[in-house]
Amino acid sequence: MTDAGRGLSIERRLPLLMTAVLAAVLATSLVLTYRTLASTARATTAARLQQVARLLTSMSEQTQRQRAATLSRAARDSTLVGVLRRAAAGASLSAAAIDSARAVLTRLELPNDSGLPATLVTADGRPVAKLGLAVEPPPVPELTPASLPNARGDSVHTGPPFQAGGRVYYHVVVPVHDGPQRLGYIVLLRRLSNNPSVVRQLHDLIGEDAALYIHQRENPLWTTVAGLPTTSPTPLGDGLVMRAGEGRSLSATAELRGTPWLFTLEEPLTAVLARPRGVVGSIAALSVLLMIAGAAASWAIGRRMARPITQLTAAAESIARGDYRSRVAEGRADEIGRLARAFNAMTAEVDASQRELARQYSDARTVARELERSMRAVEAARDEAERANRAKSDFLAVMSHELRTPLNAISGYAELMQLGIYGPVTDEQTQALTRIARSQQHLLGLINDVLNFAKLNASKVQYDIRDVPVREAVSSVETMIAPQIAAKSMRYACSPGDSDVAVRADRDKLQQILLNLLSNAVKFTPSGGSVTVECVADGDTVHVSVRDTGVGIARDRLAHVFEPFVQVDRALNRPHEGVGLGLAISHDLALGMGGTLLAESTIGEGSVFTLVLPRAGTSMAASAEGGVLSAERR
Repeated sequence: MTDAGRGLSIERRLPLLMTAVLAAVLATSLVLTYRTLASTARATTAARLQQVARLLTSMSEQTQRQRAATLSRAARDSTLVGVLRRAAAGASLSAAAIDSARAVLTRLELPNDSGLPATLVTADGRPVAKLGLAVEPPPVPELTPASLPNARGDSVHTGPPFQAGGRVYYHVVVPVHDGPQRLGYIVLLRRLSNNPSVVRQLHDLIGEDAALYIHQRENPLWTTVAGLPTTSPTPLGDGLVMRAGEGRSLSATAELRGTPWLFTLEEPLTAVLARPRGVVGSIAALSVLLMIAGAAASWAIGRRMARPITQLTAAAESIARGDYRSRVAEGRADEIGRLARAFNAMTAEVDASQRELARQYSDARTVARELERSMRAVEAARDEAERANRAKSDFLAVMSHELRTPLNAISGYAELMQLGIYGPVTDEQTQALTRIARSQQHLLGLINDVLNFAKLNASKVQYDIRDVPVREAVSSVETMIAPQIAAKSMRYACSPGDSDVAVRADRDKLQQILLNLLSNAVKFTPSGGSVTVECVADGDTVHVSVRDTGVGIARDRLAHVFEPFVQVDRALNRPHEGVGLGLAISHDLALGMGGTLLAESTIGEGSVFTLVLPRAGTSMAASAEGGVLSAERR
């Protein structure tokens, strides 16, 4: 067989495998190295962004405190307080008073916000003095009394940012109080503008790729450090955000204390990972050189190690073809030499075992032929037994059927003689005829039992499964058993349960089982005893129990009461007649209707026979549709 047919030889596979393992180790090392460097770079950058954001807020807090102090002083200026007091009292304001108020407002202008409106308004929102119309103001949201702050004191309030004319603006509102009374507000319109010094400091701290954004909480309008409006990013978790049309970025946010403003620094993730990728690229180039050198060494080592194994393989293939004379050289002193010696010893053992196996195989074939003849004999005996069983069943059925005709004739002639058709009948003759009729009925019952048993044994019994009310079935049997109970002066009690309790059964078969159970209870219970019938619905089943106070059944006989031709008492002088088929037939009929028949007994105390059948309308009976069914004897 060629190498192509057998696949790659071990001389080639071993170097390839060693090279593949080396490549896998190097690749795994590169992946782990990159993940470690990337994780470190992300953590370092995130910490640096957070540090710079806090530094920027601390630098801005001092400026904000100075501006807030200036605004608070202006709110306490006597000129503005006097103007608002006269406006609140409804007095008219002179031009000099308004000019004085404007002069105070002029001191509140900032270089970047020159020309923007600064307004002095009353507490109900009426403007008193306005400044800053040197340039056309942008359209701004209208301030109403409801939108002005309700806080007391002289705290400075900053409104939410809004976009107008491609820039971002916001209101600064300073309440003006006269003691506890709020007279009005100073309303200043501010804008976020570019601060070149901040941009230079930012780039010096974190590089050219970082970006600074200013915004307020829960406000979608953000602004760049240049004062241009933009939208809020989408948070991705783990400190990452993404902006529309851009990649992922690391983000860090710091709050400007005393104001609603937040500073957010973002740096693209590609810039963060650029250095780890460069390092891993250099390591990857070195790994390729190492892998080439390792592949060459693996090839040389693999060929040296695999050549003796190739020789062993050729010898093993010869043995597989049946040539047990093949041997390999044993000159080496290393593990390969020990393997060669062990191989030769194994070959000798295999040769001896092969010869022994051939002998045992010949013996096994002889035993197999004998076993096959024995199996054919067993199968013939089984077939003969089955034919004998069928013949027995057919004989019982035929004989039972043939015996019923003369028995019915005997009953008819006895009745005719009792009626005096053939002449007068004396009292002694009447009694004799009565005994003949009773014996005929008893013998007919025995024959019917044998016939029913033969049908069950031949699987010829059919069942008409319907919903049968238990109370109705028990009542129909009571009328048939009542004369026997009365003849022995026995007590009879019946608890048939609820009137709506029904079972899935064949009505005639159910009555036959109940009649057999009640007849046995009366037969084996002495005069003056009691028989009780109880019905209990238990979930998906219904339990109908017949309890008596008779002689009971011994424990060793209880397990066999449902077997055919078995009676409790096998003595020749037993007082109870029958062939022992009643319980066997009842048990098979119960099984055929999807139920079972159980027995409990105690010697001297009585017996309890319980018929268990599926309850109508439950899951157990759902698959049993109405109709005629045939059942095999179990």
